[in-house]
Amino acid sequence: MTAPNHIAGGIVITGLFCSLWNVNIFANPIYITTTFLGALLPDIDHTKSVIGKTAYPLAKWLSVKFGHRTITHSLVFLFSITALLYFLEHFRIIAIQQSITTNAHPITLILFFAVFSHLLLDMFTIQGIPLFYPFYRNPCVIPANVDLRIASGNLKQEGVALFIFAFLAMFLQDLFANGFWFTYNKQFNDITHLEREFKNANTLLNVNYDFNMFQENYQGNGFLVYADYQQCYILGDTLIHLNKYQQGQIINKLVPAKTKEALTITTCNFSNITIDSINQILANNFVSTGKIFSNQKIDLVTKEGLQNEIYFDVKNEYNLHFIKSIKDSLNHAIFKSVQDIEYKIKLEEDALNFSNSKYFRSRDQLKELKQKLHQVGQLSNYEINEIKNKIIKLENYLSNALPKRSKTMVKLYNQLEELKAKEVNPNIYLSGSVSYFQLPP
Repeated sequence: MTAPNHIAGGIVITGLFCSLWNVNIFANPIYITTTFLGALLPDIDHTKSVIGKTAYPLAKWLSVKFGHRTITHSLVFLFSITALLYFLEHFRIIAIQQSITTNAHPITLILFFAVFSHLLLDMFTIQGIPLFYPFYRNPCVIPANVDLRIASGNLKQEGVALFIFAFLAMFLQDLFANGFWFTYNKQFNDITHLEREFKNANTLLNVNYDFNMFQENYQGNGFLVYADYQQCYILGDTLIHLNKYQQGQIINKLVPAKTKEALTITTCNFSNITIDSINQILANNFVSTGKIFSNQKIDLVTKEGLQNEIYFDVKNEYNLHFIKSIKDSLNHAIFKSVQDIEYKIKLEEDALNFSNSKYFRSRDQLKELKQKLHQVGQLSNYEINEIKNKIIKLENYLSNALPKRSKTMVKLYNQLEELKAKEVNPNIYLSGSVSYFQLPP
């Protein structure tokens, strides 16, 4: 095959196989360059090929020593060049800044499949290649029927092949970008396949969900912060917990999408910190695991309810919050007394407001009449005189009538201040560690 088809076919074949290892050949300029070079590399034994002209001395030596389509078109060459690059990459002799991937040797993987693509495509030609050279020199071909193979240099056949490769390269872009298994798993819309992708994911996943809980429908997007074979947690505006065996739950859509953010978990270790400090750490965070100790019993608000303990072993909790326990303590009695006094103060205020209602109504009425008196152009002389007489009466009443005051209320407020001053605030300290997902803002 000609160089354009080896490049186009190399992109399709290499991109497809590398997607099985979540390596996107378009994610890094080095990756796609390696694909181009690997797809052309076996033709370095031909002085008139594109890569042969670039490395002419080496190409001439290989052509004279072995001839075209011999050693460089064999499995010996494929595994030798792969082993060499693996060694260089493994020992950081070739150090390339990688994109986010779980594969430790992406360059080696890409080169292997790029060279493999060249050998595979040449097997579809009439001449074939000696794949097992130098041990077995007969050519290997696919398919056996010569009429179904491509004649190298045939413009019509090469053109059709180039069109197919170009179409596939465009059509498979989503597969290259997301990886084969991610593309496969997201087709199923269920927790099981979501859990598989969560375990294998090397980036944070954003999940588009649509489910019914009895008669209510819930739709939205959120980050997948935990998943196992029967449940998952999705954190968006709120925390969504889906369970495979939840009664009344019907999942309509559960489609993950990769983000550019790395999947990272932050572990925070702390020792002898206050309740306010631990609450700042836990606020709006999804805690995957955590072990927390307190020097005395305190209350922890969880999704299951209130827990009153000294030791807490937490898992898959969101927005945890600690509060001081007042059960069976002096604070509990003080709190009850404060509530009683506040209630009495409210009753006394209501009674006092009722007793002074005439005084306050008169004051409001006087204010309204004075405002109305300024509308001179809209009132007759009779109306003006009437308003002035009412104002005089109200002023006389208000000057002689003062609002009532309550000595009882003053006493109650003094008692309230004394009780609040007696509140017991024990020194509570917490130690331990929590691990939570580092989510983007």
